[in-house]
Amino acid sequence: MNRLIEIGLALDNDLPHTRALFAVGEIDLAQVRVIIDAVVNVDPEVVAVLEKKLIRAAGTQNPSRLRQTARRWIAAHDPEGEKKRRERRVEDRDVRTRPTHDGVAFLDGLLPAAGAQALSMRLQEMANSVCAADPRTHAQRRADALVALADGTGFLRCTCGREDCGAPTSTAGTARKPLINVGVSLDTLLRVREHPGFLHGFGAVDADLARLLAADGRWKLIVDAAESESAVPDFGQDPLIYRLTAALQRWVRAQDGTCRFPGCT
Repeated sequence: MNRLIEIGLALDNDLPHTRALFAVGEIDLAQVRVIIDAVVNVDPEVVAVLEKKLIRAAGTQNPSRLRQTARRWIAAHDPEGEKKRRERRVEDRDVRTRPTHDGVAFLDGLLPAAGAQALSMRLQEMANSVCAADPRTHAQRRADALVALADGTGFLRCTCGREDCGAPTSTAGTARKPLINVGVSLDTLLRVREHPGFLHGFGAVDADLARLLAADGRWKLIVDAAESESAVPDFGQDPLIYRLTAALQRWVRAQDGTCRFPGCT
């Protein structure tokens, strides 16, 4: 009930155009929630500029895609404000455990985006390190990997029970830094412009954070795919079906993480 009251107040006080479309059923509650959450603590002048764009985008995007779009647009229109909001929010970082029934507990928390992505990638890496005969689900292996990091084991023990299992039995070779991909334009790196970067697995990040993440990493230059003939999609036998070239896929992932075309899956 409190959440619905918060939504109503936000629509009445800050988002008149969103309220109008929601009232006639042109956007649904899930999309309204995304828009409201996206503009929390954003300067009212920026909200006024972006609200109409966001409700138009809501007409062609599901809530998940709309959330990414909103994050990217806000970071682009208000880079300094986005940086300040991030710095304030990071002060709230925390990890909590909460016991529940049947011998299990909930674990949740709030982490900086890069740290959360590093953790996720390491769990993914460890979950994939066991052999194919391991009986656990992928989700179970990720959970067990987190415990293995915490208890000092440092690697995920395979539970297949086979004597010829080839999975790692030590931490050898597992101490490297987890892979984090961040896309950022050259103009932003040189501080000529403040375009948002893109953290793979998270979404748009403010220009300052993108520069910080890129500073300590290995760089790979991706030239604008539109300037390369090799970037032309392969239409194959069916002109309605095409495959992106490897170069174009890298460019899209570095720039936006996903295709921006309305309705694209």
